[in-house]
Amino acid sequence: MLAIVKNELDRNWEPIFEIETQEKFLIVAKEDKSMFDFFGNHRLDDKMLRDFSKELVQKSSEINLCKDLKNFSFCTHDSIKVTDQGVKDLTSQIFAHFPRLERFVLDFSECAKLTDATLKGISAKIGASLPQLKSIGFYFGGCKITREGVNSLMLAIRTHYPALNTLSLDLKGCEKFGEEEMRNFAFHIGNSMTNLEIFRLFLSGDQINDGVVKGLTMHFGALSRNLKWLELHIPQSRKLTNQALKSLANQIQAPLEKLTILKLILPDCHQLTDEGVHALAIKIETYLLNLKTLELKFKRCPLVTPMLKRVLQEKFKGIPQLCIE
Repeated sequence: MLAIVKNELDRNWEPIFEIETQEKFLIVAKEDKSMFDFFGNHRLDDKMLRDFSKELVQKSSEINLCKDLKNFSFCTHDSIKVTDQGVKDLTSQIFAHFPRLERFVLDFSECAKLTDATLKGISAKIGASLPQLKSIGFYFGGCKITREGVNSLMLAIRTHYPALNTLSLDLKGCEKFGEEEMRNFAFHIGNSMTNLEIFRLFLSGDQINDGVVKGLTMHFGALSRNLKWLELHIPQSRKLTNQALKSLANQIQAPLEKLTILKLILPDCHQLTDEGVHALAIKIETYLLNLKTLELKFKRCPLVTPMLKRVLQEKFKGIPQLCIE
């Protein structure tokens, strides 16, 4: 069964219409008729996506919802039968019928048949179709994507949405996305999207090393002025060392008054040690004075000791939402 709700944490909603395709019962949630959040399962296939998207448009048109919809989120994980064609069918309907979207999220994590064709298809149409977007979230970690697809996506985003407020990208496992690609990626974000308030990035893979993190942080100067939320997930990166943490620490050189949420999630990075974590913590303590949420997670990093984690817990105990692992 597919469960489609307004918010993963809020089950108090009322359906405005129902969709049934291939024995899968779908409920569309309501928030002033402006938000759809879809949370699916791993049983989706192309036909279900096609049937669902057509009926969504039809029933939305019947109640004049197309012109009002501002937020659209579609989430499914591990749908091994979904291909580029299925995503194209879904996005084509969204692009054609919901032009006033301000928030657009697609989460197809671990859908192993998706390739660069999906990213390039989105890139080709998103700017002209959804001109009012302020928030974008694309989660394609675990798909068969490469730097070519990511580059086309980033070109479209920076070209059409320089005033973007929120950008969340899951690029875990992206092939051939190394240091040079990250420098270009960060350059365009840092210099083209200076209004960003929320930036969330998910990376992984053997190509993620100290140079990639340095490339990511090189152009944070302009970007950081308006950031309220910074979140980096880099799990299982065997090549990361303390130099990566020091590169990040070196970019924290002045008070970031607007930054209230910082999340650094780096589990299973076996070369990180207390030295690098402590250097980063000093900069956080010195310059990030308005944090309301701090998460520093180094699970299964054997050289980051429990003693240091206890020290950090004490050092940052004044932060309301604190998690040191």
